Amino acid sequence: CVLQCSSRPRCLHKAKGGVFAKGIRKRGRGGQRWWRLVVVDLSERQSRREGDDDDAVGGGGALMVLVTVALMGFKTSGPEELLLQSEAARLKTPLTAKHGALDRHSPAPGPSTAPLAANMPPRGLPLDSRCLLTLVCFVAFAVQGLGGGAEGSAVGVPVTDLQDSYPPRHAIFKYYPPEEGTKSRQYPHGKAQEYQRRTYRDGYIVDVHERNTEEARERERLASNVHNTVRKAAEVHRRVRKYALDELIKPGVKLIDMCESLENATRTYLEADARGPYAGVKAGIGFPTGCSINHVAAHYTPNPGDKTVLEYDDVMKLDFGTHVDGYIVDSAFTWAPNPKYENLLRAVRAATEAGIEAAGVDVRLCDVGEAIQEVMESYEVVIDGRTYPVKCVRNLQGHSIRPYEIHAGKSVPIVAGGDHTKMEEGEVFAIETFGTTGKGYVREVGECSHYALNQDPTGAALKRIRVAEARQLAERIKKRFSTLPWCKRYLERMPKGESRYHLYLRNLVSSGVVEAYPPLCDIKGSYVAQYEHTIILKPTGKEIVSAGDHLGMDW
Repeated sequence: CVLQCSSRPRCLHKAKGGVFAKGIRKRGRGGQRWWRLVVVDLSERQSRREGDDDDAVGGGGALMVLVTVALMGFKTSGPEELLLQSEAARLKTPLTAKHGALDRHSPAPGPSTAPLAANMPPRGLPLDSRCLLTLVCFVAFAVQGLGGGAEGSAVGVPVTDLQDSYPPRHAIFKYYPPEEGTKSRQYPHGKAQEYQRRTYRDGYIVDVHERNTEEARERERLASNVHNTVRKAAEVHRRVRKYALDELIKPGVKLIDMCESLENATRTYLEADARGPYAGVKAGIGFPTGCSINHVAAHYTPNPGDKTVLEYDDVMKLDFGTHVDGYIVDSAFTWAPNPKYENLLRAVRAATEAGIEAAGVDVRLCDVGEAIQEVMESYEVVIDGRTYPVKCVRNLQGHSIRPYEIHAGKSVPIVAGGDHTKMEEGEVFAIETFGTTGKGYVREVGECSHYALNQDPTGAALKRIRVAEARQLAERIKKRFSTLPWCKRYLERMPKGESRYHLYLRNLVSSGVVEAYPPLCDIKGSYVAQYEHTIILKPTGKEIVSAGDHLGMDW
């Protein structure tokens, strides 16, 4: 509750949120002074502004309104008093009051104001003292709110009573109350794996004796905030995967409808749309939802107008990302309800698990690729009476991840013979594998849907663009997506709409400002499967951050 005063009434009419009584006037020697009691609904205001730092306001808010109104000695009568009490109790609709006297010598209230008058301080109490009492009450309420914020959500639902609904309706932070005495929210850990001592054929040794020291634990503690941010994005990914499997993915669904529902769920959980047109840069979708089918291995998402329908015999790779503060979680799985593809899926999943187990601090990337290939190519699959060996797609790889960079420089091969670059402590990797019944090599085929701005710290490439409309499009893309990948559907979601972007987008691609990522395809008639998880190489062990037991979502 805030008491505002001004000699300019216009200044008191600019509030855009909260519940308030405005325009209460007092005449005095200093001329007219305009007073307004502002009862701010902290749950709504902070949830829009700060997201994670939101603390719920419980039933004490209504009591605070009445106490403050009483202390300030408002003069009300009849319907106004009833409106004040009922609306303050609910904290939903604006309180209104006609201009009345804020005067300590005002006459005694009539019968209609008796309930409020009973709580008012003596009329002889100085105004400064009333303000002081108001401040004391507000501080007490604030302390109570901080301690009790964990017991209620911003929508009046206790946090412990929130249940997932389809489609999702609550931001992810509302499921995880802050720790007692702090505003810090801790999100679920992924699956933990210990580092293993390894000796390779060429004599190279990876030791783990430095991974269980007090120094290593202290380094991990110092990085805990970053790890918690990644876990927040990972928790959203798990919940959206579960939503997709339970509700969205089914034969007969249009792929564009499935992708948009999935992406809207991510936006809801991470409040991307609730905090302004550029909120997706702060938290939201990590990259467009890939739903590549059959021989298409990656980088396909429906463009506007695409009417492709999912069928029972399809092999679909669902690959999407979430991010918080640029920390991207990348995970994928394959949907293929027909049991004839079961061995293909089993091979690729086992290969991904082998790659995760082989990864670790000081492990060479080539050794991870060798472990993946050994498992993958030990399988074969019989489809419609014909036997196919499962092959690794040798020109598709896993990758390291940095903030706002989905491909951060290091590539994790899925075949033997890669380079000897080592994985390092603190790095984040997407371990992904692709198995196919085709050639084992993909090419760029078809209409492009995935794009991203190239890294250009100086902006030199943007300045070289001569077409003004193309330059303006690039600037809007940079504000809305930064260097995160996006697709054509996202351009049409922009506030002003981008219905005539095609020509300007081609100009940006040809000038090198934007990188295009067309669909990657094996030969027609083949089937490609994919599985992927994001891991963190912590000082004391690795964490498969996108996997977790509490939702039953290993994939």
